[in-house]
Amino acid sequence: MAWLIACVALFVGCGGDTEDPAAEDHDQPAYVTESQIAFVSNRDGYRRIYVMNTDGTNQRAISDPPYGGDNSPAWSPDATQIAFVYDGEGNDEIYVMDADGGSRHNISNSPDTRDSNPAWSPDGASIAFTSDREGRGVFVMDASGADARRIYHEGGRPSWAPDGGRLAFVASSSGHSNVSVWNVAGGQPRVVARTPDRNAWTAWSPDGEWIATTTDKHEPRIPYDEWQSIMVMDTAGANARTITNNPRGPDLAPTWSPDGRSIAYAAVDDSWLGGRSDIHVVNVADLSVRSLTNSRDFDSMPAWSP
Repeated sequence: MAWLIACVALFVGCGGDTEDPAAEDHDQPAYVTESQIAFVSNRDGYRRIYVMNTDGTNQRAISDPPYGGDNSPAWSPDATQIAFVYDGEGNDEIYVMDADGGSRHNISNSPDTRDSNPAWSPDGASIAFTSDREGRGVFVMDASGADARRIYHEGGRPSWAPDGGRLAFVASSSGHSNVSVWNVAGGQPRVVARTPDRNAWTAWSPDGEWIATTTDKHEPRIPYDEWQSIMVMDTAGANARTITNNPRGPDLAPTWSPDGRSIAYAAVDDSWLGGRSDIHVVNVADLSVRSLTNSRDFDSMPAWSP
């Protein structure tokens, strides 16, 4: 279960004049039926990548690792490929496969290191990821796997801004961690939120105005000291708003719908012996929640296709 849970306590300043995303007038439908949601499940006994329609129908496995498991799916901008992490050979490496599961191949090819959290750039040319090569940090490589280079010496779980010019990620600093935004053109990352744990999640909204992350509810319970909710804030760290309130466990791994109106996430239920999690979707405007999976296993790490 350790692969699923990230204990995060987030302290963010609120204020500013940025308009709330829920207040915008949208003409498009609430759910983009042409999209799909990829996710990770161990319902077959080991972790595989699944995809489903955005209403939860047509759930099917598309990956079949020879042993070990697959996790952390990330769609290419044209939705024809999925990058993911395979952890079956004693180290974690980044693979890419077609959206139907075909043409599975290793692109990071870095033995004896752990590469994780792939995030495809909006132009499809690059993939950001976390690695412990050269010390833990955020790296970027070509989509082919070539020319891997470290862009920041700490942190992980990168998320691209839609314009491709910025990355959000979580980085450690002086005993705590920061949700930071970094300009790809150079310069130092700008801290937008603070957390005592590096395992927070970041997800940039499609319009580039908001970042979804996780925040501590400050409700100590067993077996976790702190449970997380999904929160959205503007890119300056202001106008923060908690949008989920799971009474049974933490909410993790937010991912935005293409129209920016909804967020899919993993809702953990610790009332079950051994725990479980399912994929839920919250409407950012009215905070209504619907469940997409009900597998009684661990369904997590959703990724909404473009």
